[in-house]
Amino acid sequence: MQPDASLSWLALGLTPGLASRLSARVLRRFDSPEGVFRASLPDLESCHLPAKVAQAIAKKESFKRAEKELAGIQKIAGCTLLNWTEPEYPQSLLQIYDPPVLLYVRGDPQVLNLPSLSIVGTRRPTLYGTQMAQRLGRELAARGLVIVSGMARRIDAIGHQGAMNANGRAMVQAEKPEAEQRNLLAAAALNGAEKKLYELLSAEEHVPIDDIVERSGLNSSEVLATLFTLEMKGIIRQLPGKQFSKVLL
Repeated sequence: MQPDASLSWLALGLTPGLASRLSARVLRRFDSPEGVFRASLPDLESCHLPAKVAQAIAKKESFKRAEKELAGIQKIAGCTLLNWTEPEYPQSLLQIYDPPVLLYVRGDPQVLNLPSLSIVGTRRPTLYGTQMAQRLGRELAARGLVIVSGMARRIDAIGHQGAMNANGRAMVQAEKPEAEQRNLLAAAALNGAEKKLYELLSAEEHVPIDDIVERSGLNSSEVLATLFTLEMKGIIRQLPGKQFSKVLL
């Protein structure tokens, strides 16, 4: 969207009291934000707007704020505005009762209309839930799905992290082995000490370092060195308190 057009859309969106539903009403009546701001006060009032809202539009009160907002947006790399008349605007969003007339977008807007799936969940997930969210994000993204969320911490963010690990939006041509098979393949490639420690761990719970030393029969320095090697291979992870678990591959 061009800066001049962005300014009008921003001014409309920043008008106090003009929610999405009312914005849609005046846009349908006057065709564009420019048409809305050119309208007379009586014409605006005929749209059944609250008096203060109609007066704010007629006086163009929000343009100074819009200019400041636009200047800030232009300083952010890759940040743009997308109004609902543009083809990149997510078409599924237009199907809801009161879609926002303007979106802030950072990145590639083309992905907004690709097949998508949400990964959402608690901010206090279990270890298993954390690993599953990351795995789902990675494998779904690898198959061409866009991962979306409400941007909350933990599960939402972990799902996105998994999607980023998939290296993008290219469709996988062949099915990967199931998680259990992948973990078995990983174990088969390990040496004696690595395999012993790997088999002591679980993806569902974390095991303290003292338990690993006791159950493995190895000395603590050998255990720590071997765990470090496994962690570098990406098949186990260390949690706070020197606790370890398998990574779902």
